[in-house]
Amino acid sequence: MNALNGELHWVKGRFNYSYILVGESLVVIDVDFPSVVPKIISYVQGKLKRRISDIKLIIATHWHIDHIAGIDELVNKTNAQLGAHPIVQSYYLKENSVSLLSFPEVIRSAVFVPQEHFSFPSFKDLFSMPLAGLPLPIPFIERNRIQTELTYLLDDGQTVPYCKGWKIIHTPGHTKDSLCLYNEQHEALIAGDVLIHRGGMIRENTDVLIWDKSQYRETIKKLQCLKVRYVFPAFGGPIPGFEGWVSLEK
Repeated sequence: MNALNGELHWVKGRFNYSYILVGESLVVIDVDFPSVVPKIISYVQGKLKRRISDIKLIIATHWHIDHIAGIDELVNKTNAQLGAHPIVQSYYLKENSVSLLSFPEVIRSAVFVPQEHFSFPSFKDLFSMPLAGLPLPIPFIERNRIQTELTYLLDDGQTVPYCKGWKIIHTPGHTKDSLCLYNEQHEALIAGDVLIHRGGMIRENTDVLIWDKSQYRETIKKLQCLKVRYVFPAFGGPIPGFEGWVSLEK
Protein backbone atom coordinates (compact mmCIF):
# COMPACT_ATOMS: atom_id res chain seq x y z
CA MET A 1 0.00 0.00 0.00
CA ASN A 2 1.08 3.62 -0.31
CA ALA A 3 0.43 7.13 0.92
CA LEU A 4 1.64 10.71 0.45
CA ASN A 5 1.03 10.65 -3.32
CA GLY A 6 3.00 7.45 -3.71
CA GLU A 7 6.08 8.78 -1.92
CA LEU A 8 5.71 6.30 0.95
CA HIS A 9 4.94 2.58 0.65
CA TRP A 10 4.79 -0.19 3.22
CA VAL A 11 5.18 -3.96 3.43
CA LYS A 12 3.84 -6.03 6.33
CA GLY A 13 6.48 -8.18 7.99
CA ARG A 14 6.21 -10.78 10.74
CA PHE A 15 6.47 -8.43 13.73
CA ASN A 16 6.59 -5.02 12.08
CA TYR A 17 5.98 -3.02 8.94
CA SER A 18 8.82 -1.98 6.67
CA TYR A 19 8.43 1.39 4.94
CA ILE A 20 9.86 2.40 1.58
CA LEU A 21 10.53 6.03 0.68
CA VAL A 22 10.42 6.52 -3.09
CA GLY A 23 12.49 9.01 -5.08
CA GLU A 24 15.32 8.68 -7.57
CA SER A 25 16.57 6.05 -5.14
CA LEU A 26 14.70 3.95 -2.58
CA VAL A 27 15.17 4.01 1.18
CA VAL A 28 13.87 1.12 3.30
CA ILE A 29 13.04 1.75 6.95
CA ASP A 30 13.32 -1.33 9.22
CA VAL A 31 13.64 -4.95 8.08
CA ASP A 32 12.32 -7.30 10.71
CA PHE A 33 13.38 -10.89 9.84
CA PRO A 34 15.25 -12.45 6.89
CA SER A 35 12.15 -14.29 5.66
CA VAL A 36 10.50 -10.91 4.97
CA VAL A 37 13.23 -9.82 2.53
CA PRO A 38 11.72 -11.67 -0.51
CA LYS A 39 8.44 -9.88 0.21
CA ILE A 40 10.17 -6.48 0.14
CA ILE A 41 12.02 -7.37 -3.08
CA SER A 42 8.79 -8.60 -4.68
CA TYR A 43 7.07 -5.33 -3.78
CA VAL A 44 9.89 -3.22 -5.19
CA GLN A 45 10.01 -5.16 -8.46
CA GLY A 46 6.28 -5.85 -8.84
CA LYS A 47 4.45 -2.84 -7.42
CA LEU A 48 7.06 -0.13 -7.81
CA LYS A 49 8.54 -1.50 -11.07
CA ARG A 50 12.00 -0.68 -9.76
CA ARG A 51 15.28 -2.57 -9.65
CA ILE A 52 16.39 -3.84 -6.28
CA SER A 53 19.67 -2.01 -6.87
CA ASP A 54 17.62 1.20 -6.52
CA ILE A 55 17.54 0.48 -2.77
CA LYS A 56 20.47 2.61 -1.67
CA LEU A 57 19.87 2.94 2.05
CA ILE A 58 18.34 0.95 4.90
CA ILE A 59 17.50 2.85 8.10
CA ALA A 60 17.01 1.17 11.47
CA THR A 61 14.62 3.19 13.63
CA HIS A 62 16.16 1.45 16.64
CA TRP A 63 18.42 -1.46 17.49
CA HIS A 64 15.92 -4.18 18.40
CA ILE A 65 16.12 -7.58 16.78
CA ASP A 66 12.67 -7.36 15.18
CA HIS A 67 13.78 -4.24 13.27
CA ILE A 68 17.28 -5.25 12.19
CA ALA A 69 17.44 -9.06 11.88
CA GLY A 70 16.73 -8.97 8.14
CA ILE A 71 19.11 -6.16 7.24
CA ASP A 72 22.10 -8.34 6.35
CA GLU A 73 19.91 -10.42 4.02
CA LEU A 74 18.58 -7.34 2.22
CA VAL A 75 22.07 -5.82 1.95
CA ASN A 76 23.35 -9.07 0.40
CA LYS A 77 20.69 -8.71 -2.31
CA THR A 78 21.02 -4.97 -2.94
CA ASN A 79 24.40 -3.68 -1.69
CA ALA A 80 22.48 -0.97 0.15
CA GLN A 81 24.15 0.97 2.96
CA LEU A 82 23.00 1.12 6.55
CA GLY A 83 21.98 4.16 8.58
CA ALA A 84 21.09 4.46 12.27
CA HIS A 85 21.47 6.85 15.18
CA PRO A 86 25.13 7.57 16.17
CA ILE A 87 24.63 5.69 19.43
CA VAL A 88 24.56 2.50 17.37
CA GLN A 89 28.13 3.20 16.30
CA SER A 90 29.12 2.98 19.96
CA TYR A 91 27.64 -0.54 19.99
CA TYR A 92 29.82 -1.51 17.04
CA LEU A 93 32.89 -0.07 18.77
CA LYS A 94 31.97 -1.83 22.04
CA GLU A 95 31.90 1.50 23.85
CA ASN A 96 28.25 0.97 24.71
CA SER A 97 25.72 -1.83 24.64
CA VAL A 98 22.14 -2.45 23.63
CA SER A 99 19.80 -1.57 26.49
CA LEU A 100 18.73 -4.72 28.32
CA LEU A 101 15.41 -5.53 29.91
CA SER A 102 14.65 -8.14 32.55
CA PHE A 103 12.81 -11.33 31.65
CA PRO A 104 9.78 -10.25 33.77
CA GLU A 105 9.65 -6.93 31.89
CA VAL A 106 9.74 -8.73 28.53
CA ILE A 107 6.98 -11.13 29.63
CA ARG A 108 4.90 -8.21 30.91
CA SER A 109 5.36 -6.44 27.57
CA ALA A 110 4.34 -9.55 25.63
CA VAL A 111 0.96 -9.52 27.38
CA PHE A 112 0.20 -6.18 25.70
CA VAL A 113 1.05 -7.37 22.17
CA PRO A 114 -2.12 -8.36 20.26
CA GLN A 115 -1.36 -11.63 18.43
CA GLU A 116 -3.16 -10.52 15.28
CA HIS A 117 -0.36 -8.00 14.69
CA PHE A 118 2.50 -10.47 14.38
CA SER A 119 3.54 -13.98 13.41
CA PHE A 120 6.49 -15.87 14.82
CA PRO A 121 9.80 -16.03 12.96
CA SER A 122 10.16 -18.89 10.49
CA PHE A 123 12.47 -21.83 11.15
CA LYS A 124 14.88 -20.30 8.64
CA ASP A 125 14.83 -17.06 10.61
CA LEU A 126 15.51 -18.81 13.89
CA PHE A 127 18.55 -20.64 12.54
CA SER A 128 20.01 -17.94 10.30
CA MET A 129 19.27 -14.50 11.71
CA PRO A 130 21.72 -12.56 13.89
CA LEU A 131 20.82 -12.03 17.53
CA ALA A 132 21.90 -8.40 17.53
CA GLY A 133 19.37 -6.15 19.19
CA LEU A 134 18.02 -8.88 21.48
CA PRO A 135 17.31 -6.95 24.70
CA LEU A 136 17.44 -9.98 27.01
CA PRO A 137 20.26 -10.64 29.52
CA ILE A 138 21.46 -13.80 27.77
CA PRO A 139 25.25 -14.33 28.01
CA PHE A 140 27.64 -15.08 25.15
CA ILE A 141 25.65 -13.64 22.27
CA GLU A 142 26.60 -10.82 19.91
CA ARG A 143 23.84 -8.32 20.58
CA ASN A 144 25.57 -5.10 19.51
CA ARG A 145 26.24 -5.42 15.79
CA ILE A 146 25.33 -7.18 12.56
CA GLN A 147 27.62 -8.01 9.63
CA THR A 148 26.65 -4.90 7.67
CA GLU A 149 28.83 -1.93 8.49
CA LEU A 150 27.18 1.27 9.70
CA THR A 151 27.74 3.95 7.05
CA TYR A 152 25.30 6.76 7.84
CA LEU A 153 25.12 8.24 11.33
CA LEU A 154 21.69 9.86 11.45
CA ASP A 155 21.40 12.42 14.23
CA ASP A 156 18.66 14.81 15.30
CA GLY A 157 17.76 17.39 12.66
CA GLN A 158 19.65 15.80 9.77
CA THR A 159 18.05 15.40 6.36
CA VAL A 160 17.46 11.79 5.37
CA PRO A 161 19.87 10.84 2.55
CA TYR A 162 18.15 10.49 -0.85
CA CYS A 163 14.93 11.93 0.62
CA LYS A 164 14.57 15.70 0.54
CA GLY A 165 11.87 16.87 2.89
CA TRP A 166 12.42 14.12 5.46
CA LYS A 167 14.48 14.74 8.57
CA ILE A 168 15.67 12.68 11.51
CA ILE A 169 14.30 13.18 15.02
CA HIS A 170 16.08 11.50 17.92
CA THR A 171 13.34 9.98 20.08
CA PRO A 172 14.86 8.07 23.03
CA GLY A 173 12.75 6.19 25.52
CA HIS A 174 11.76 2.94 23.85
CA THR A 175 15.51 2.55 23.32
CA LYS A 176 18.30 5.08 23.73
CA ASP A 177 19.03 4.99 19.98
CA SER A 178 15.42 5.37 18.75
CA LEU A 179 14.73 7.76 15.91
CA CYS A 180 11.74 8.86 13.84
CA LEU A 181 11.54 10.34 10.35
CA TYR A 182 9.45 13.49 9.91
CA ASN A 183 8.19 15.31 6.84
CA GLU A 184 6.95 18.82 7.63
CA GLN A 185 5.26 19.38 4.26
CA HIS A 186 3.19 16.22 4.53
CA GLU A 187 2.88 16.47 8.34
CA ALA A 188 3.92 12.81 8.39
CA LEU A 189 5.84 10.81 10.98
CA ILE A 190 7.46 7.40 10.48
CA ALA A 191 7.44 6.46 14.14
CA GLY A 192 9.31 3.19 14.64
CA ASP A 193 8.05 1.84 17.99
CA VAL A 194 7.66 5.25 19.61
CA LEU A 195 3.98 5.17 18.63
CA ILE A 196 2.05 1.95 17.94
CA HIS A 197 -1.17 0.74 16.34
CA ARG A 198 -3.22 -0.91 19.04
CA GLY A 199 -6.94 -1.24 19.69
CA GLY A 200 -7.84 0.32 16.35
CA MET A 201 -5.99 3.55 17.02
CA ILE A 202 -2.52 5.05 16.89
CA ARG A 203 -1.38 5.58 20.46
CA GLU A 204 1.62 6.14 22.63
CA ASN A 205 3.67 3.07 23.46
CA THR A 206 3.70 2.86 27.23
CA ASP A 207 3.59 -0.93 27.48
CA VAL A 208 5.97 -2.65 25.06
CA LEU A 209 9.68 -2.84 25.98
CA ILE A 210 10.23 0.68 27.28
CA TRP A 211 13.86 1.26 28.26
CA ASP A 212 13.45 4.62 30.03
CA LYS A 213 9.97 5.94 30.78
CA SER A 214 11.21 9.38 31.80
CA GLN A 215 13.02 9.88 28.49
CA TYR A 216 10.00 8.49 26.69
CA ARG A 217 7.75 11.19 28.20
CA GLU A 218 10.24 13.85 27.06
CA THR A 219 10.17 12.38 23.57
CA ILE A 220 6.37 12.57 23.48
CA LYS A 221 6.52 16.24 24.52
CA LYS A 222 9.01 16.81 21.70
CA LEU A 223 6.73 15.16 19.14
CA GLN A 224 3.73 17.12 20.39
CA CYS A 225 5.48 20.30 19.26
CA LEU A 226 5.34 19.08 15.63
CA LYS A 227 2.42 19.25 13.25
CA VAL A 228 1.65 15.58 12.74
CA ARG A 229 -1.34 14.45 10.72
CA TYR A 230 -0.20 11.06 9.43
CA VAL A 231 1.55 8.49 11.63
CA PHE A 232 3.24 5.38 10.27
CA PRO A 233 4.20 3.07 13.16
CA ALA A 234 6.28 -0.06 12.75
CA PHE A 235 4.10 -2.07 15.09
CA GLY A 236 0.65 -2.69 13.67
CA GLY A 237 1.13 -0.43 10.66
CA PRO A 238 -0.85 2.68 9.68
CA ILE A 239 -4.60 3.12 9.99
CA PRO A 240 -6.08 4.81 6.88
CA GLY A 241 -8.06 7.89 7.88
CA PHE A 242 -6.74 7.96 11.47
CA GLU A 243 -5.00 11.28 12.03
CA GLY A 244 -2.43 12.07 14.70
CA TRP A 245 -2.35 9.80 17.75
CA VAL A 246 -4.12 9.30 21.04
CA SER A 247 -2.19 10.79 23.94
CA LEU A 248 -2.18 8.92 27.23
CA GLU A 249 -0.89 11.90 29.17
CA LYS A 250 -3.19 12.53 32.12
